[in-house]
Amino acid sequence: MESLKNLAKIRGGSHRVSSSSRCALVVVCLVLSASCFGQVRIVAGRPGTFIDISNTGTPLNLAGDDEVEIHTTIGNIFFPAGRVIVGNNGGIGFNPPFDTNLGPVPGPLPNANAFGGATSLLPYWSDIGNHVGNVYWQEIGNKLIVQWHNKRFENAPTLPSVTFQCQVLGGPEACEFAQFIYLSIEAPPAFGGDNSSIGLQLDSVGVTAQWSLFIPSAVSNGTVLSVVCDTGCRADFNGDGFSNGEDFDLFVAAFEAGDFSADFNGDTFVDGEDFDAYIEAFQLGC
Repeated sequence: MESLKNLAKIRGGSHRVSSSSRCALVVVCLVLSASCFGQVRIVAGRPGTFIDISNTGTPLNLAGDDEVEIHTTIGNIFFPAGRVIVGNNGGIGFNPPFDTNLGPVPGPLPNANAFGGATSLLPYWSDIGNHVGNVYWQEIGNKLIVQWHNKRFENAPTLPSVTFQCQVLGGPEACEFAQFIYLSIEAPPAFGGDNSSIGLQLDSVGVTAQWSLFIPSAVSNGTVLSVVCDTGCRADFNGDGFSNGEDFDLFVAAFEAGDFSADFNGDTFVDGEDFDAYIEAFQLGC
């Protein structure tokens, strides 16, 4: 890891994320048997692998605003096994009691238009059409994988398609509950998030983690977003439970690239204030 002194020169850079953006690594606490099980947040930078199931998974053949019910044996404390609703519009809901619809108009979370406000994972909630491609699901090892494959948007049937997937992890392992992995998301009209709401909501505790809302370049081809435990240590940039040189290097790399995840103070810019805030948190430690 480079020294803080040598990295001070980086502080002067400034990168605009979006006039409407806010970095929302919102934490939640699930009360279980009168005790706090833990906290979750969405982080970038953890390892993850896109597992293409377009040739092996079960096709769901969904129409534009359709949903379908599947049953899975894989789940965890936040996203349980059993009845899961897959929406063509880019999300999955976990046993929604009242409303199984994922509407075509994305919005801020929590949102009743996403499975009636029920517990949901929304890797790319948008108005996705059925012009080409398909949605597939498959269980592989300890993972439930749902893949939106070569999908175009309802209002842009001739523009490039997108491919992304949601992986629900059994266990969890290493306090990791789910991942959103993006294979192809940068071309118009997606522009890496410009027409979407990305995040999660948990109806049991009435909270959300909103990664982005109508924000270009919130995700890129190859981005891995992970739903992980949050120990309350802000310097733990990759959410692995430790604050160390790996977190520092990851933050600096994101900062230099002007990446959305480096908006540490959530003010819609990636600039020296974020650098200073992270350095202060890192020096305080956990």
